[in-house]
Amino acid sequence: MNRSTTRPQRKRRYRLMYNFWLDMHKPEEERIADVIERLKSSRSFAKTVRDGIRLIWDLKQGRTDVLTELFPLIAARLAPAPALKALPDGRVQAQLARIEQMLAKQQNGFFLEERTTERTTENPLKKLQSITIDDEDEPDLIIRPATSDGNKATENFLSSLMALQG
Repeated sequence: MNRSTTRPQRKRRYRLMYNFWLDMHKPEEERIADVIERLKSSRSFAKTVRDGIRLIWDLKQGRTDVLTELFPLIAARLAPAPALKALPDGRVQAQLARIEQMLAKQQNGFFLEERTTERTTENPLKKLQSITIDDEDEPDLIIRPATSDGNKATENFLSSLMALQG
């Protein structure tokens, strides 16, 4: 008895491979080579290349479908904020006006106070004669105002630093 078994014919894979060059004299391309090595060691290089090409192509076409697919948290951040409902008594508008005033007075994290006196052009450090800090355990520290114009400050600092090194 001759049995003939028919196996389902396998589809042959049709795969393509693309090569590209990296110029190791360029720092950015050297960093890319380092990333590629890390991706290859974690067996995620091919998927990253595929996702990256999909993402760039999609963005260049003016779409964000792949971006939101790959990075759902970005989609949530890009979503427009819900509009504030205006209350009939104007509480929201009053609160916004108050916040705007506070922000207008704020600079670098500090609230500016209204100056009641005129600014003087006189340098307050010039009034400083000398201060002596006397601590029983430490040598005396005398602070005096600078007598130079500051042009030699860097040179002085470097020479002091070199003297400390021995």
